[in-house]
Amino acid sequence: MKINIYLPILPFRPTGGCKIMYEYANQLARRGHDVVIYNVYTNPYFVYRWPHWMRCLRNNLLYPNYRPIWFDLDERIICKNIPYLADIYVRDANISFSTNWALAFLLNELSASKGRKFNLIQDYELWISNNKEMLHASYRLPVTHVVIADYLADIVEKESGIRPIVIYNAINQDVYKIEKEIENRSPHSVSMLFSIEERKGTNYGLDALRICQKEVSDLHVELFGVYPVSQKLESWIHYTQMPKDLGALYNSTAIYFTPSNGEGWALPPAEAMNCGCALICTDIGGHAAYAKNGQTALLVRPKDSKDMAEKLLFLLQNNEKRIRLAKKGNEFVKQFNWDVAIQKMEMLFEGKA
Repeated sequence: MKINIYLPILPFRPTGGCKIMYEYANQLARRGHDVVIYNVYTNPYFVYRWPHWMRCLRNNLLYPNYRPIWFDLDERIICKNIPYLADIYVRDANISFSTNWALAFLLNELSASKGRKFNLIQDYELWISNNKEMLHASYRLPVTHVVIADYLADIVEKESGIRPIVIYNAINQDVYKIEKEIENRSPHSVSMLFSIEERKGTNYGLDALRICQKEVSDLHVELFGVYPVSQKLESWIHYTQMPKDLGALYNSTAIYFTPSNGEGWALPPAEAMNCGCALICTDIGGHAAYAKNGQTALLVRPKDSKDMAEKLLFLLQNNEKRIRLAKKGNEFVKQFNWDVAIQKMEMLFEGKA
């Protein structure tokens, strides 16, 4: 099949949503499909810092047919920059596949020659736009919506009257795997995503870790992320901006901690679980697929640093329970693999699902 994939940005930095679309592109290309990725750099529903003509000039001169440097994209996949998502800029195909609520409106306007239309809903995207009416209206568009989490399916069904298809995210289990035995890790080591985005809850997480350090003096924390850190960090906290080997970073710690206030279907916690970390995460829909309280993870209340610190200290001070939780989580998360996800998506594209 000829498959067109549409991204709402040129993703210069790693983002979970684009990473998933790139993974689908790779998997589809490896199954023999003809895949083209279109980077759409202007959308009438977005507000931009720079005018359209200036972004066109920058993108076409500095980043022609942009390919990510942070993701190993299959060389058979063609990437193209386009100013708008419209018939004139994209080839005829069997499938048109987008992500992002605003892009879904433009997807819906494409002619039938661009193929059957699918939109992957990866989050409840109010954090992108405060226009709840438009967001909900996108769920009622006559395209096939696919969601990555059950709570998203509930929201879409409530607004549209139609239950969307759920295909959980997957993790690359060739990249994220146990390289250092769970039992042999420093029991007082924690990894966590650092972000300046409020919804990621970084400040609540750092407050919790600082409470823990007063009880566990040899605590070591590995932070990672895409943004530079402006605040001063203590000597026991190490930060890596855009790590080249995230799997190795996960493997260097015993616990993965995520204090996020909201997620679509968070990738780093699942990746860390597959690398052998015991998981402590907030009790939100974006963690629910793999974080079962007391079984595969310990759940904490969002925006509650004291509760976070209590659960962290429980594992930091109970190594056997940390090991047991890590092993159960590692076994459970293996079901979220790309063989399963791509088979479901391919069957959907072929009209067999």
